[in-house]
Parts: sequence; structure tokens; C-alpha cells
Amino acid sequence: MAKTLYKKPTIKITYFTDPLCSTCWIVDTYIDKLKQAYKGIITLDIKMGGMLESWEQLEFQDKQIQKADYLCNLWENESQKNGVCMDSEIWKVNPVSSSYPASIAYYAAKLQDENKAYSFLYTLREMLFLRGKDISQEEALVTSAIENDLNIDDFIDDFHSGKAEELFKADLVIKRNWNITEFPTLIFFNNEQEFEKALLYSVESNFDKQYSNWEEIIDRLSGGRALKKIENVNALDVLKHRTRLSVRQICILTDKKQELIEKELRKAQVEGLVVLERIKDFDYWRYNDTTFHIKSNRLNDRTLGIIGGGIGGLYTGFAAATADVSATIYERRPDYNYNGFGFILLKNGIDALDAIGLKNEVLKEGNSINRFTAIEPNGELILERYLSDCLAIRRKQLLTMLLKGNKQENVEFNRHFVELEANEDKYQARFADGAIVESDILIASDGINSKIRNQLFPDYQLDAVTEREIVGLVHCENVQFPDDQFIKIVDTEQGVYLGVLPLGNSDFIWFIQFNETIQAVNSTDFSDLFEFSISLAADYPNDFQRIISCTKENELFYWTSKRMDLLPAFHDKNTVIIGDAAHPLLPFTSQGANSAVEDAATLMAILTNQCKSETLETAFDDYYETRKISIQHYLKEGDLLLNDFVNLSLNKGFNLPLSIH
Repeated sequence: MAKTLYKKPTIKITYFTDPLCSTCWIVDTYIDKLKQAYKGIITLDIKMGGMLESWEQLEFQDKQIQKADYLCNLWENESQKNGVCMDSEIWKVNPVSSSYPASIAYYAAKLQDENKAYSFLYTLREMLFLRGKDISQEEALVTSAIENDLNIDDFIDDFHSGKAEELFKADLVIKRNWNITEFPTLIFFNNEQEFEKALLYSVESNFDKQYSNWEEIIDRLSGGRALKKIENVNALDVLKHRTRLSVRQICILTDKKQELIEKELRKAQVEGLVVLERIKDFDYWRYNDTTFHIKSNRLNDRTLGIIGGGIGGLYTGFAAATADVSATIYERRPDYNYNGFGFILLKNGIDALDAIGLKNEVLKEGNSINRFTAIEPNGELILERYLSDCLAIRRKQLLTMLLKGNKQENVEFNRHFVELEANEDKYQARFADGAIVESDILIASDGINSKIRNQLFPDYQLDAVTEREIVGLVHCENVQFPDDQFIKIVDTEQGVYLGVLPLGNSDFIWFIQFNETIQAVNSTDFSDLFEFSISLAADYPNDFQRIISCTKENELFYWTSKRMDLLPAFHDKNTVIIGDAAHPLLPFTSQGANSAVEDAATLMAILTNQCKSETLETAFDDYYETRKISIQHYLKEGDLLLNDFVNLSLNKGFNLPLSIH
């Protein structure tokens, strides 16, 4: 008698959704759980439903209802009830104009890869619900496309050509034919095209019960042949394959109680394997896939004194607090009212911030830069390329984030460092008021003109180069600079670069890099710097001239670039240096802030991973050897770019360097 071969059933789920659908944001976790449990049995067909064609045209039957307040309250209630963050303020501050652009973009992604399209959609939802970003803007769509490794030229072409829009319209017809009026709606089909519709949304939604209902539908449509895959998964297992999850989402995916999950997470956090992000009222967790695993409870018997409360110093204090280490920051300024301008964050800097739980906040507050464009003074294109892991951010915003991770009593202002005093095998820090501070570890983050570096390595001095910079911070409306484009004029006639970096909301940083041997300013007074900048840009496109003309007196800064050879070490005795204090880098590399936080992350990871038998000397040597390779690269890159810049007016046929900065 012939054996009857088992034929695995297949269940197709058509999922009608919308990028703005708050209930879909909750349901996505349950869909992931279903895909995990019935892997190889179910397939997912996602169709956009066109929930919001126009914010301006959205009206409720009850004219008394304020739509922004209504949606804000709806999101807040759903958020609290289901344990996921929904940044509801977007509806009051900057409401999304339509869900159609994001829907069409989904189909543009799907034309390349269906799996990437699903990830693309999830990224958009993270941007909306966790960061309050307007995902109707093309800049946000391109950011998501870059993050999900799509071909950007094809994506933009399909988005604008009508090709993706036709697919969207076709699915809208299918939605109407099925009489779909609520999102999300799931329809389950078997091999024989028998189907069941599972409506989801109701005032008393219980998603756990509805998940059980899905399983019952699958069982019925498969005739009981759909075998559920049962696995014992833990928090780390599910985090490894996702960007970030709330505690509630992890409980759903693991089928474990919150108490057990929190215990797993805390244990993994102590080992530096996971990172905690506080997003509004919720704890979100990320698998730590950076190279910086900062462990807790490993330096409890040591104290840290941090000289300098800039970006690197505040990062070190934040990381120390994360590791349960006692640290005090000594800052010479009276407060943080001086905030500076801003800078570009690149992958190494973003990864370092990720390691202390700040990635989502950085992505929220920063402005994604998706393109670098170089043009000639007449506007003709020289080069354009897409960028990944590139953000523009105000210095004030990053300082505020880092300051929140440092207890108020651990940051001392008006502390003017004077010198190190040797005391047996340690240095102590002496301040202008006569106070002497002794710490087990002294970390110098006192900037490019570091007194500590000068004392420890007197033979290494800064050398000024001929490149000078004038930098401005400006709010300027009615200029045609895309929010996600870093644009630079390359002027070979004058030997000048003029760059514009958008911070979002019509705020910009602009800079002029010039060779003082060719052009020189009369003084560093505002009026002279302003007139000098205006004259250099006189023949440039109008928007560049307008950006400069909008600059106010307290928003202009003059910078003399300096370089220094690599130090033979970054420490002596118990004192170690980081950031510009350790390795001043030329501004062409855009590595100042990035390398400072990478230094601090590297140092804290090494210190908290040490065996008790290892000495500080061993840790500091490891820190130096780890950072030396990257710093040597940045120093070499800076010198090459400086050479290209200095010879800019002589070499009219130059090739633009690979560096974007």
C-alpha cells in the first residue's frame, strides 16, 4: 500500500494596512509572531489602503471635534494600553499631510524586493511613531530606502514615474472590491482559495485574543494540517533580528511574562549585550551590535575625574553612569548657555551614541543627510552621491541628550584646570581656586588646546595650516536647498569651498573654507567676516548669497585649522586623553565630534571589560592601539584633503576627493 505523502499547506494572508495606521503599528508585532510560528506555511501580501489622502481635507461628522486633538488622544490611549510608543505630538506640531506618498514609496520598494519593502515600511513606522517624523516628505522616504539598502536611483524613478503609483491604485481598487473600511484588515486564503476575513479594530481590541483567532482561522483553512512551530526563544533571540522592541513587544514574541523578560534584559545589559533606550514613557531595547560593549558593575571601586565637559567629556560621564561608575565632570564654563553651532554625525559617532542608548533620540533630533552634491560656482554639477549613516545635528541638541545621562551633582561648573601634580604613581588635578582633585582615573577631554596634553607631551605642538574657515548658523526661509542635501560649491578660481548643511526647519550651517595665502580677512570682527563672506560669494547662486546675508552677529565664527602628528601614547600614569585633546583633526574629515565619542566609547568598553588582574597601563595601551589605526587614517586623509584644497586654485582639473567633507 502506497504511503500518502504529507503535503505542507500554504496560507496566504492579504494584509490591508496604511503607513499611518496606529493599530497596525501594534499588530505588526503579532504578525511577526505569526510568521515565526508558521514559517514556511504562511505568506504575507501587503496592500496599502489609502487611509489619509489629505490632512487638509480630513473632517469628522461631528464638526466640534478637533482632528489634531482627537488623533493625539487616540494615539496616547493606544500607546499606554498596548505598551508601545506613539509620538502623538506630531499631530499638533507638524501633522503628516497624507499617507499616499509613503504608500506609493512602499510599492517603489516592492518593485525591487518584497522583503526589503516590508522592512522599508517598518522603518517608516519607526520614523513616525518613535521619532515624530513626517513620513509624507520625500526626504524621509529616501532615508528609509537608503537604510534598507535599496537602489536609490531606481527607487526615486519608480516613485516619480507613476509605476509605483499604478500598483498602489490597483490595490485601492481591490480594497474597494473587498469593501475594506477598517485598518488593519487581514484576509486568510488556502490553496483552494477558500478564505476568511479577520476584522481587527474595535474599541475593546484584545490583540492576544485576536492572535488566537488567527490561529483558529489557519487551522480551519488548512484542515488542521498547519503545524505550529514551537520554539523556546529568549529576549536576545528576538532582539538580534529587529531594530528595537518595547518590553511588551518582547513578551509577545517570546510568550514569556514581563517579569522574566525584564530579568533576562537586565542580565544582558550588565554584560553590555543589549542597550536600553528610553523613548517617551517606554523602555525600548536594542541588541548591541556595535563594537562598544560597556559592562556594568566592573569599575565600582574606582572613581573617574573628567576634565572638560564638552561632547567627549559628557559622553564619558554618561557611559560611566550606564556602567554604574562614580564620575565627576569638571567644566570651566559657568553653564551650557554657550552651545556652539553643529556638525555632521557619521557612522562611527552614531554607533558610539547607540552604545549608550541614544540612537533613536539622535535620529529624532538630527536631520538625515541623504545626498552630497558638489557644484561649480555657476551651478553646474560636478558630483552627486547618496550617503548612509549621516546626520546633521545642532551641538546644543547633542549636549542636552548627553547632559541628561549625567546627574546634576556630577557636573561641576567654573572649574578652571591649571595643571597635573604628580603624587607617587598618580596625577592629581589642580584647579585655579587652589582645589586639588584626586581620582583613580583622570580623563582629559579639554579640547584642541589641551593643557593636559601639553604637560604630558610637551614635544608635540599644534601647527596652524593655511586653511581658514568662517562658519555661520542661520535661520533662512525661501531658499531652495533640500532638507537632506549637503551641498558644496567648489571654486577653483578663488580657491574656495562654500558648503551649506541643512539642520531642518529652515535652519542651516554654512561655511567658507579659504586659503589665507590667497585671501585674508582684515580682522575677525563680525562686520569684516560678514563683508568678506559676501564678497567671496558675490558670483555664486542667489540662495548661497541669501544664506550668508541672513546671518546675525552672534551666529558667525572664525576658525584657524591646526594639525598635529600622532602622539606616541594617549596616557601617562592614571591620566588618559580623548578627543581633540588626544588627536586634533582637520575639519575636512568631519571627525571632531565623531572621534571624540568613539574615543570615549572605546575607552569605557575596554575599562569595563578588564579582568581584575589587569592594570590601568594595560587598558590604556589597549585603548591607544585600538584607536591608533583609525586616527592615523584620519590624519592622513586630512593631510591629503588639505593638500588638494591648498592647490585648488592652481590645479583647475582636479578630481574631487572621495571624502564628502
